[in-house]
Amino acid sequence: MSATACGQDDGAPQIWTEPPRTHSDTLPRSWVGGASDEVVLIQITQDGTKITGTLNGTELEGNGRLDVDQGAFTGTTQNGAITLLFETGLGTQRSISGTVTSTEMVLNHATKSGGMETYTLRPGTIDEYNARVADLGNPNSNSALNS
Repeated sequence: MSATACGQDDGAPQIWTEPPRTHSDTLPRSWVGGASDEVVLIQITQDGTKITGTLNGTELEGNGRLDVDQGAFTGTTQNGAITLLFETGLGTQRSISGTVTSTEMVLNHATKSGGMETYTLRPGTIDEYNARVADLGNPNSNSALNS
């Protein structure tokens, strides 16, 4: 039905419009990063400024064993800022925040010792995450360092 059919002339302004979604509105689905002793995979589903997803982390402990951790999160992203909220039980949450573009995510979180740790992630795949986990502790590999 046209605006004219509703009793409006063709010169009348539109009452409702939805802006087209552009690529820059949506973050990449999977992100991979870490350090020489840890690899992180974040997978995101985005609906406007709201995000949900999972964080998988694999850390090489001092005894050579791998410590694997996974958590679901909700959060927001807007104007280059991102916040991930993890339920920790009994109605409490843990927050990790940082900055994000279409090519880089930088997250800061508090460590158990009270300091701050920064992770830089880039768009990646599960295969990249798995390859970097396989390389943890391998002194001849530098793939875990290339976030």
